[in-house]
Amino acid sequence: MQGLGPRATDRWLVERMSAGDDAAFRELLARYRGTVYATAYAALLDPEAVEATVADALQEARRTAAAFLDSRGSVSGWLTHLTRLCVAARLSGPPGQQATTSAVRGRQAPVRRLRLLQSPS
Repeated sequence: MQGLGPRATDRWLVERMSAGDDAAFRELLARYRGTVYATAYAALLDPEAVEATVADALQEARRTAAAFLDSRGSVSGWLTHLTRLCVAARLSGPPGQQATTSAVRGRQAPVRRLRLLQSPS
């Protein structure tokens, strides 16, 4: 049996998480917390909204872990995708509404438009 820690694969951790293993969830969170926060913060900028969105994305990850195991995607890509869906739900709903990925499934997450400053010619 594979132990938790740096040698445990991401997929194994998701498999354990889908079986209700809190230690596996904490290990996965330790590995990807920065990625999930950066994804949410890039679109939302408001620390409270980011915190709530990250919590929603992680809750969704726990809920959908078993379904993810049937896919061939990376854990990083899956968590980023869930975070983007939660960001889109938060941006498209009324203020303070809990984000749910089912609210935006099938729609593309909005892209934050950045105003680029052009250097003078």
